[in-house]
Amino acid sequence: QNIQTFKKLVLEYDLKEVSQNDSPIQYIETHSNQSALKLSLILRAAGFAVSAIRWPTVPKGQEKLRITLHSYNFLTQIEHLLETIK
Repeated sequence: QNIQTFKKLVLEYDLKEVSQNDSPIQYIETHSNQSALKLSLILRAAGFAVSAIRWPTVPKGQEKLRITLHSYNFLTQIEHLLETIK
């Protein structure tokens, strides 16, 4: 249910940089180390545990943030995460 809610809200909020796969592992494309780090700091300050995946772990231009959805996440937490990203 959490994955389906996440995917639905990504579409509703028109968040083109956010993945919509059927896995609990989702990501936000940032395309640079600086953007990945900046967004991760903003989301962490808002209380979200996200990981910046940066070069050299991924090729340059493919940097991203990793979001892991858990069964214990409340739907309101997922909504708040995506509202914050928006």
